[in-house]
Amino acid sequence: MKHLTMIRSYLPDRTVSILTGKSLSRDYSVLERPWLNNMRNESCIPPGRYLVTRNTTGRYRFYGVEGVTGRSDIEMHNGTYPTHSDGCLLVGRAFDNEYNLIDSSLACSSLLAEMGNESFILDIRSYCPFVDKDLWKGY
Repeated sequence: MKHLTMIRSYLPDRTVSILTGKSLSRDYSVLERPWLNNMRNESCIPPGRYLVTRNTTGRYRFYGVEGVTGRSDIEMHNGTYPTHSDGCLLVGRAFDNEYNLIDSSLACSSLLAEMGNESFILDIRSYCPFVDKDLWKGY
């Protein structure tokens, strides 16, 4: 099973991450709402390890994130601003200077082409300057 990692930083009004992995040809940007104690529809999801499955029945029909404690119906999908998420993960090709997503629909299509219908493991962790010092260059 493929394995991706989301390395995130918490900002007052949003959570920003880089989605990376050996099975990807490029890194993706991910935008979520800020951390609000895992509140349904209002908060980013907690750090941890999750199973991500191809979702063909949800609202966005892209990918679903399973096993989020106290939450359900978490999807990965397109969007530009934190308000485009009800606690889901928004995927883009890059961030603008205000940490909004750029080319989200294109990024979702690209990620789907790379990952296909296969489920994958998603590890979400905080940014560590000692390990990830070069990660944010170009974002």
